[in-house]
Amino acid sequence: MPMVEARGLRFNVRRLGDGPPVVMLHGLLTGSLASWYLTCAPRLAPRWSPWLADLRGHGRSDRPRDGYGARNLAEDVAALTADLPPFPIVAHSYGCIVACRLAAAHPQRVRGVALVEPPFGLDLDVDLEVDDIAATGRRMSPRLIADLRALVEDTDILAEVAAEPPFTDDDVAALPRDLLVVFGVRSPCRVGIDAVRRARPTASVVVLDGDHEVHTQDVDTLSALLDAHLSSWHAARPVTG
Repeated sequence: MPMVEARGLRFNVRRLGDGPPVVMLHGLLTGSLASWYLTCAPRLAPRWSPWLADLRGHGRSDRPRDGYGARNLAEDVAALTADLPPFPIVAHSYGCIVACRLAAAHPQRVRGVALVEPPFGLDLDVDLEVDDIAATGRRMSPRLIADLRALVEDTDILAEVAAEPPFTDDDVAALPRDLLVVFGVRSPCRVGIDAVRRARPTASVVVLDGDHEVHTQDVDTLSALLDAHLSSWHAARPVTG
């Protein structure tokens, strides 16, 4: 699929499979559409049609100076998916906040939400050092490290993320009825479990073996879980047009 223009920018977009669409959003900074393309998306493609995109500033998409707040990123996604029928969203990390803002702004478009490692209750004011990430031994090529450095140093992303309004219990309560939330057992994001259970006691909350990168660590289990929930959402509210 070629680069797609929306809201004055060019975005790298990929779509797999021929089934009902499912939008999959990655996290910020070290994330890209590869976060799902190399993990769960191919396992969902036989039955579904995963829709993947590099968010602004990430991967092969354009890297403007600003626009990295969750509401603005959600409007990017809304514009890019305007030709899709109503869809469920699967998201990781800060992509979960983007998914939630999209669901709130366009409830008629979003059929269900699966959040993997949402940073509910965490401080998003991060003092990030690119060299520290490179020194952790993560599998990052020199090109990816250079891209991360440019994103951090040449844009307002850290300041805009730090200024993101807190995600409240009311925000959680307002999410679509069909809500799945997945955490890694060794992740700091687990503090969000209490918020989900408090605001949405009927939500499906699952803890898998892994940390914040659980979507890359327990791929088979997570893919099966997502497939089951996608099936239940589709059966409950089939697309008719």
